[in-house]
Amino acid sequence: MTVAIPAQIGGQPVLILKENVNRRTGDEVIANSAMTAEVIGEFLKSSLGPKGMDKLLVGTVGDITFTKSGVTILSEANVEHPVGKLFVELSKATDKNVGDGTTSAVVFASALIRRGFELIKMGVHPNLVAVGYSKALGVAVDCAEKIAMRIKVDDEELLKKVASTAIMPAIGSDGNLEPLANMAMEVVKSTAEKRGRRFFVDTEQISIVKKVGGNLSDSRLVRGVVVEKEVQHPNMPKVVKDARIALVDFSLEVKKTEISTEIEITSPEHISEIKSRERESVLSKLSNITRAGANVLFCQKGIADFVAHKLANEGIMAVSRVKRSDVERLARATGATIINDPEDIVPERLGNAKEVEEVTYGKDKVVIVESGEPVALSIVLRGADEDILDNYERAIKRGVSAVANLYEDPRVVLGGGASILEVSKAVNKAKVKQKGEMQLVFEAYSRALEELVETLVSNCGLNKLKDTAELRTLHHRKNGFVFGVDGLNKKIADVRRTGLYEPFRVFKYWIENATDLASLVLKVDDMILTTKPPEEKGKGERA
Repeated sequence: MTVAIPAQIGGQPVLILKENVNRRTGDEVIANSAMTAEVIGEFLKSSLGPKGMDKLLVGTVGDITFTKSGVTILSEANVEHPVGKLFVELSKATDKNVGDGTTSAVVFASALIRRGFELIKMGVHPNLVAVGYSKALGVAVDCAEKIAMRIKVDDEELLKKVASTAIMPAIGSDGNLEPLANMAMEVVKSTAEKRGRRFFVDTEQISIVKKVGGNLSDSRLVRGVVVEKEVQHPNMPKVVKDARIALVDFSLEVKKTEISTEIEITSPEHISEIKSRERESVLSKLSNITRAGANVLFCQKGIADFVAHKLANEGIMAVSRVKRSDVERLARATGATIINDPEDIVPERLGNAKEVEEVTYGKDKVVIVESGEPVALSIVLRGADEDILDNYERAIKRGVSAVANLYEDPRVVLGGGASILEVSKAVNKAKVKQKGEMQLVFEAYSRALEELVETLVSNCGLNKLKDTAELRTLHHRKNGFVFGVDGLNKKIADVRRTGLYEPFRVFKYWIENATDLASLVLKVDDMILTTKPPEEKGKGERA
């Protein structure tokens, strides 16, 4: 509804908003927000859990993405509605801060908004719903902290189980989880640094390189750097052990003048003399490299063919036009100093590596620098095509984030919906202590949590009503909090035995932020939308 004249004073119209501004108020706004939230929740529901379905996303230029990752789906879906964009930001924030739980956060927030809207239609005030959700969240987090288990970060088997639980939804429970879980555990364990009483994990040290061909078992972890370039000259060595590495940021080719110049040539000998001097000026830079004892050269700029030939004769491996980010990672991994002036090349500024090797993956060649130090780590992923590799990349990132979360907060909760159902039970039990309409709000919060478990049960191919009821019954027994959905074997089971563990930090983050988003949306009763004004006829046309 366009609102340009919302009031009159003394019989005269008062213009408050421009004509291109639309305003929605009251129940219309809440209903519209609830509908948007429900659509997004229903869209992602089928992707929840290890047996969740993939979504096929086609971009504006025809690029195709197969994924069940909540953050990827929403990011690629070009959501336009303001409330929908809040869900996109929720998933992105969850992915950035804890690396997992994006789908759970969105589906839970959607359920909270829908159930909150139902209460509002019954006459419950939106502020009361928001306050009730906040109180229910406090009960949920307290329950989660009670059932959380503290672990030791040197327990490799448990770290692998946590990584596998995080990776499973990304590649499916039928996939081979072990290679990715092992790599995720190993890279975090290698890069974790203890500062005081706490560990710090710098995931920026981890590089992921994707190469088409082979299968997942052919993937490898490199304690060093993978440079996606090939050796400059075919006669250069392809493997160098005990490498002495020079990193240079200057050109090893004849420079072109920056201004136009003219040279008067009087004889053919004059041309030869000019070319000879140009070559000598470049080769003088090269002599410093060989004198310092380098047997591997990474150059950020270009290397001329005659220089590459000279390096090959000297038995030096050289790679040109290396990305600045790779040069910096090489400096960290090998201890080399990036050199900008040829005169500064001395033995003390060279780096060291156990081995430098050119490796061929299909049609691509890369240079692998094995430093043996955990300062920089690289993962080479292999797969049948780009789509599968993209999925593997998302999976390994989730696994790395899951293990990294344990180093920051070494507590886990049980997966497979076990902890969610236990928290739901605690909130439902706490409602009897509330008064009046607040009991309805607590019940709505508890039911929204149960919806997540029902969705998980349904997506794993189990009977939604029968098996969810069985889970509720089991959770009312002593120590029944260990029962959840075993997606691998398609049954209700003690998830401790199947090794389904999630970081407590992830669980707490998504449940808190989903609750905050739901409360924020339900309290909006006025929406002002500014649309693009229509272009004037003839505007921009030349007279």
